[in-house]
Amino acid sequence: MKNTLISKGAPFIAGAALLFAGSAFAKEMPPVDGKPLSRVIQGIEEQGYTPVDAAYDDGRWEVKAYRDDTLQKLKVDPMTGEITQHKKDRL
Repeated sequence: MKNTLISKGAPFIAGAALLFAGSAFAKEMPPVDGKPLSRVIQGIEEQGYTPVDAAYDDGRWEVKAYRDDTLQKLKVDPMTGEITQHKKDRL
């Protein structure tokens, strides 16, 4: 029986693929002592925004919301609920 480089490397390649897939699909979670998303949304609504989507990424909430008939992309601090950045969102 002939051994090939591919058959010898197959377990390594499969293991590396599973490791990469696991880290690529890992979800980032908001801090456990941060404000609940419901309170963050409530604060955003009190400022005149109508939220349509929220996701946690890169250590902050990213919220898409309408204000004055314009879709905005907001960055929100998860600890304080403060909007740290806002800009018009491109459709």
